[in-house]
Formats: sequence, structure tokens, C-alpha cells
Amino acid sequence: MTPRKVMILGLIILGCWILLAGCQQTPQETIVPANPTAVPVEPTAVPVEPTTEAVAEPTTLTVCATLAVGLDNGWDKTFYESFLRVQQEAPYGLQIADLKYTEGLLGDDAKAAMDNFAKSGCDIIWTHGGFNDEVKALRDKYPDVMFVEVGSGVSDYGGNDYHFWHRCFEAGYLMGRIAGNMSESGVIGAVGNYPAPEVNDIINAFFAGAKSVKPELKQKAAFINSWWDPPQAMEATNAQINVGATHVLEIAESFEPCVDAGIYCYGPYIDYSEYYPDNALASFIGIWDPPIKWAIDQWYQTKTSGEPFDAPEEPTFSMVNGACDVKINESLMSKIPSSVLDDFNSTKEQIINGQFTVPFNQEVPVSDSD
Repeated sequence: MTPRKVMILGLIILGCWILLAGCQQTPQETIVPANPTAVPVEPTAVPVEPTTEAVAEPTTLTVCATLAVGLDNGWDKTFYESFLRVQQEAPYGLQIADLKYTEGLLGDDAKAAMDNFAKSGCDIIWTHGGFNDEVKALRDKYPDVMFVEVGSGVSDYGGNDYHFWHRCFEAGYLMGRIAGNMSESGVIGAVGNYPAPEVNDIINAFFAGAKSVKPELKQKAAFINSWWDPPQAMEATNAQINVGATHVLEIAESFEPCVDAGIYCYGPYIDYSEYYPDNALASFIGIWDPPIKWAIDQWYQTKTSGEPFDAPEEPTFSMVNGACDVKINESLMSKIPSSVLDDFNSTKEQIINGQFTVPFNQEVPVSDSD
């Protein structure tokens, strides 16, 4: 190769090398801000399903009761008979155990019985009388037990302590109209247990019914100050018979003087015509099915809600809502004038339909002066 060609080739190589050097990229420097600003990122919301713990529906129910006197007493006997009917009916499909009960216990003995009931697994403790002091001493100790009280003697209630009234004054009024229409002596009487509100209202209504048809009648009232004292009741009844009473309301349940004197008497809570067919002209009948069902409903709704017991305002059960009725002695029906029966039936219909309201008076009844 000539020197001239060598020089040309060298120039070509040099030129290519310069071109290649110019085509190479200088790497870029990464620039970081001196004070970086954080940009918040909103979290993605994930829906959360509410978790509600299912409350198992109860299938069994155990009711225990402290009876004021016992099953020989109309107040207690009719409650027991109503319980058996409700047990067979099985509200909410509940399997209701046979009733556990005590009879005639008071004070500390009644409290001890209730305490044992609660410990043994009773769901409802039904106190069939004035046991408010005993319930107050136990209700906070057993918040899962429902206590039920009826009638007078209650100073307060609430929470798991439920209270209601059982009123038969409308029935007393109806029997009073019979007594007033049939009285010939001009004197009617009534013998009560204690002067308690649910006794007073019946006696006052009995007198009011009698005087609504015969205003000139004289009324005689007496109390034996016991829920069960046959000798005292007999003495009080005889005293009224001795001053001329020929129709006597026997809430204290003493009918022997009526038999001996050959007069008409009126029974409480059960049909006394079965025992005194010639003298028990009529009886008011206690029907406890409505309040028992109310109590079971309150218990069941509470247990299925998962909430604690919360006793509502105390309800009243009476003739207008099926808790009381009047049974006239069928064997003495022929002794009652048809006009008296018509008056009884029409007045009863008006009471039940709400067309007539029986006067309600729970003040202590007193005797008229001679």
C-alpha cells in the first residue's frame, strides 16, 4: 500500500472513531428532592359484615310458685288449675315442667324456698301473694330469674321483678245486683280476709251492685285479718247473720253458717255450688290463664332478645280481659226470678262490651249504721 493510501485509511478510521464517541449517551444523574413530601394513600375500604350472635330459642320452661295458703284455698286452687291448662297449651311450643310449689310459707321461710327454687334452675318464680320483701332481697342475686308478683303488698318492682293486678270487682258487682234484687231483709254482708286493695274492691263493688237496684239496703263488712282462718270467718259470718243479713259475700270462705241459717252466700274464686248446692247462690271465678300467658310471653321475649329483663308497667287482668267470671248455681237457678237473671245477663254483657264501667273503689269498706 502506498503511503498516500495508508494516510487516507488512517483518516477514515480516525473519523469513524470520533463519530462513535459522539453517539455514546452520558448516563443521567438521579435527582432526589431535598425535602420529599409524603403523598397520603387512601386505604381501600373493605366492607365488614355485622356480627350478631344468635340467641337460641328456649324449648323448656320451669315455673315454681310460693302459694299463699294451699290448694284447698280458692285463690291458690284456681291458679294451679289455670297453670295446668296453660301447660297443656304449651305457648311457643315450650315443654313446661310440672309446677313446683310451696304452701303457706311466710317471711324467711318463703325467702329460703325462693332461694332454693332459683338455685335449682327455676326460670320463673311465681309469688302468689304478698311476698315483695322476699323478692326484693333475692331479685338482684338472680338476674336471670324472672320473679312474678300479684296484688297488694308490693312497694316497687322493675328489672326481673314483674307485678300485675288480678281484679274481680266487676264480678262482685254482678253478684251484688243479684243479692240486692233478691234481698228481703234489707241487710247484706261481706266477710273478707285482710282489707287489701284486691279484696276491698270486690266487697265495695258487691255493695255498689246491690244498692244500684235497692238503695235503701244496709251493708255490713268484716275482716278476719288472715288469708285463712275458718273459725274467725265463721264467727264474723254469724255476727252478720245475727243482724239480719240474708245474702253474704264470703271471700273468707265460711259457708257453714250460711247452711245453718238457711241463707244465700256468694263464693270467691271457685264454684262453691259443688260443696254447698243449697246455699252458694253464685261464685266469682278466678281465671289465671291470661296473666300466666302474659308472664310466659314476657319471659320468652326477653330470653330470645338477649337483653336483660325489663318489667313493664303493671297490667291489670279482670273480667273484661277474661281473668274473672261469675258462675250461678244451676241447682238454684229456679229460685232466681227471671227478671233478676235478665238483669244479670244484660249488665254482664254491657261490662264486657265496655258499655258500662263498674265503679272501682279499693278503700276499706265499712258497715252502715243501723
